[in-house]
Amino acid sequence: MCSGNVCGTQANVPDDTACNAGVEASDCGPYPSRFCNGLASQVSPVCGGSCSGNGQCDVDAHCSGGRLRARLAQRWQPAR
Repeated sequence: MCSGNVCGTQANVPDDTACNAGVEASDCGPYPSRFCNGLASQVSPVCGGSCSGNGQCDVDAHCSGGRLRARLAQRWQPAR
C-alpha cells in the first residue's frame, strides 16, 4: 500500500525485502550513494563524513582537507 509516495504494509509487517540492491536509499550528497541490501530488516544507511582521497567521492567532488568539496564546473572556451 502506498500513500503520499511512501509505501508500507497494511498489516504493519516489518519486511524490507522490496528495498533491494538496485534501490538507492540515500544519495549522500558529494559522498557515494548508499543502496539497500534486500534483507527483511534494514537500518537507514550512514553516509560518509570525511575522506582521505578522491576515491571516496562522487565524480563531481574531490577530497580536500579531509572533507569532500564540489568540483567547480570548468568554463568552456572556444579554440582560438
